[in-house]
Amino acid sequence: MPNSTSFGLKTCIFLTLSYPFDLGKEETFLAAEVNSFSSFFDTTVVIPSAVGGKLVELPDNCVLDLRYATENKRLAKKHKLVLILKGLTLRSYYIELLRSLNNNFSIKTCVDLAILIGRIKCQSKVLGNIISKLPNQDIVCYTFWFRNETSALAQIPKRNFKLITRAHGADVYIERSKLNLYYREQTLANLDKVFCVSEAGKRYLQDQFPKYKDKFVTRYLGSVPHDFKSEHSDESNTIRFVSCSSVIGLKRVDLIFEFLSTLANLKSQYRIVWNHIGDGELMDSLKQMTESKPENIEVHFHGHKENRLILEFYRDNKIDLFIHLSSTEGLPVVIMEALSFGIPVIATDVGGVSEIVNSKTGYLLSQNPSFEEVLEKVNDYLALSPDQTKNMRSAIRHFWLDKLNAETNARSHISSFK
Repeated sequence: MPNSTSFGLKTCIFLTLSYPFDLGKEETFLAAEVNSFSSFFDTTVVIPSAVGGKLVELPDNCVLDLRYATENKRLAKKHKLVLILKGLTLRSYYIELLRSLNNNFSIKTCVDLAILIGRIKCQSKVLGNIISKLPNQDIVCYTFWFRNETSALAQIPKRNFKLITRAHGADVYIERSKLNLYYREQTLANLDKVFCVSEAGKRYLQDQFPKYKDKFVTRYLGSVPHDFKSEHSDESNTIRFVSCSSVIGLKRVDLIFEFLSTLANLKSQYRIVWNHIGDGELMDSLKQMTESKPENIEVHFHGHKENRLILEFYRDNKIDLFIHLSSTEGLPVVIMEALSFGIPVIATDVGGVSEIVNSKTGYLLSQNPSFEEVLEKVNDYLALSPDQTKNMRSAIRHFWLDKLNAETNARSHISSFK
C-alpha cells in the first residue's frame, strides 16, 4: 500500500465509512469505483471515518489518510454537553430548529439536533485542516455516503474544491434515518452534485428539495463483472432458492422462511432447498424458527461471507430463484450480483428495486406481499419450459451487462466529476 505524501495535479479526496478497512463492509459497493480512480486522478486520498477489521489493499495511486478517523474517534468520546454548547452557538442550529418545528418537535429533538450540529462543526474543522495542507488546487471531494461528512465538507469556508456525494437508501429516506437527514437544505446549497444509486432515490430527493432538483443525478453502482454463470436445478421435483442479506428487521428474512414453509406444505411433491447468506442480530431467532419446518424443505445458513465467496457460491451451486423481501431499499447490490449470474429474482417493490427487477429479469412483488402473490410468481417460474428458462437466464445476463456492470458504470460515473 502506498505511503506517499506527494500529490498529482488532480486529486480526489474520497471519504468512506471504513474502507479500506472491512469494518463497514463497503468493498462490495465501491471497489469498482476505487479501481477506476487511477484513470481520472493522479492521486486518490482515501479517508475513512472509522477503522477496524481487515485492511484491503488499495490501488497504487491511492493514499490512505487516517487523521480524520483518529480525530473522529476522539470526538465520539467528547461529553455530549460540549457538543450541545457548541451547537447552540451556531446559526445553522437555529435554522434547522425552525425547519423542524413542523416535524414532531420535542425537547429531545432540540438536544439531538444541537449534538449533531456541534459534531458536524468539529468534523468540518478537522477535514478543513487536512485539505488545507494539500498542495493541490484541482481537488474533488467525494463522499460515498450522504452523511455528516458531506455536511462537514460543505461547511468549510472559502473552499477550493468540488464537492459531490453518493446517495443510497438509509442516507436518503427520512423514515430510515430521521435525525441524520437534518441539515440537508444547508448542505445542498454548497454541494455540486448528488449521485443517487436509483431513480426512485433521485425522485424522492427532488420532491423533498425541489429548489435543488438539478443537483440530483442517477448513477447505478452495478456489481463486479465476471465470466461465470449459475445453472438452474436439473431435478424436476426440486426448487432451489437463495437469499443474501443481513438478518435484521427491515430485510424480513423470517418472512422468506414463512413463505417457503407454506410453499413446501402446499407443494409436498417438491423438495424446497433454501440457502441464506448473511448474518445479523436476528439470526438466533431465525434459526429457532426453522427448527419447526416441513420435512420437504432444507434450510442452510452460511453466515457472513466475503464477496468473493458469495460469487463462488453462485458459480458452484444450482440456483433456481433469488428471493429478496426487504421492506425498504436503495438499489440492492445483492440483486445485481444475482442478475449477473442470470438468476431470476423474486423481490418486493421497494426503493429502486423495480428498476432492475421486471418481467425480463424476474418477478416483482408488492411492498407487503401475501403468500398467494408469492405462490403465483413461483408457479409462473415452474411453468417455464427448459428452453424458456434458458432463454430467460440469458436475457437476464444481457440486461446486467447493459445496465449493471460496475466497471462500465464506474468509468462513466467518475468521468462526470469534471
